[in-house]
Amino acid sequence: MFPDRISRVESMIQEEVTRLLEIHREEIRNAVKDDALLTVTRVSVARNLESALIRYSWTGTPAEPEAFAQKLRDTLSDLEPVLGRELARRVRLKRMPKLTFMYDGSFEAADRVYQILKGLEAETVTPAQEPGKKGVQRESRRHRR
Repeated sequence: MFPDRISRVESMIQEEVTRLLEIHREEIRNAVKDDALLTVTRVSVARNLESALIRYSWTGTPAEPEAFAQKLRDTLSDLEPVLGRELARRVRLKRMPKLTFMYDGSFEAADRVYQILKGLEAETVTPAQEPGKKGVQRESRRHRR
């Protein structure tokens, strides 16, 4: 299958799975007992359309993140067949891929990198760079003789 076709299929599946998760929102909330907002971040479809990896993330800070993550994984895993059937009704494809959900930790990783860089920036401030103090200025090479 052509790359353009795969990317269009991925986009269609992402849109429809997002809509389906919105329909099943109450069921998910009741299972995980939290109001975190679930977001589909990316969909990767195999070239032969046999499988689709749906990456998700959530916003909010659950009281027990590990327990929340496990409940959410279990709930989405239980919903995979139902969502697959509903997706097959909504999206016209010769072969409907098997859905698999996977947590996308890229936002947390990006935030960790940002915090590290922010910490490094705070450590590298020299007295010449502090507000209100003038730094030592060097002569340019042109003016040296």
